[in-house]
Amino acid sequence: MAMPVIARRFTVDEVMSWPDDGNRYELVDGVLLVTPAPMPPHQVVGYRLATALGALLPRAPDLHVATPGAILIRPGIKMEPDILVFRHPGVPKRWEEVREHLLAVEVWSPSSIVYDRDIKRDALLQIGVLEVWLVDLEARRVLVSRKGEAVDVPYRRDLPWQVPGATQPHMVDLREIFAGLE
Repeated sequence: MAMPVIARRFTVDEVMSWPDDGNRYELVDGVLLVTPAPMPPHQVVGYRLATALGALLPRAPDLHVATPGAILIRPGIKMEPDILVFRHPGVPKRWEEVREHLLAVEVWSPSSIVYDRDIKRDALLQIGVLEVWLVDLEARRVLVSRKGEAVDVPYRRDLPWQVPGATQPHMVDLREIFAGLE
């Protein structure tokens, strides 16, 4: 009779006590996900998206864009989306204080695509993130998933984003975001 494989579970406190070695350590229900530091195309596209999102946010002291952001739910959830848009009165001192996560963006790299697509997207939606974008650098597209709607809806040119409190969605021009990638 075959024995089931049981993965060791970690806690947020354990992972946060480890020295920084350049890797990103995340937890989904205590299961450890490890990805190496991102490469330049990943960082440039992430910066461009974060800048575009920041420009779309109304001047409100409770809406914030962070790159990367963190979602910590003790004992076993520690996720670090490349970009996180959240609501909190003022700038929080610790990530645990943030309760309203509006948008999480993951920019795929060859080392993270399986985690981002097959694990993190669903986990982010399950823990209450309202919308998740998976940025596919190779295909020059963004896959959008919203809580309670279809997953991985592809966008290649204009990406609509409904800013909280706005009556109309704003458009992110993906041609500008992906410009210059080879």
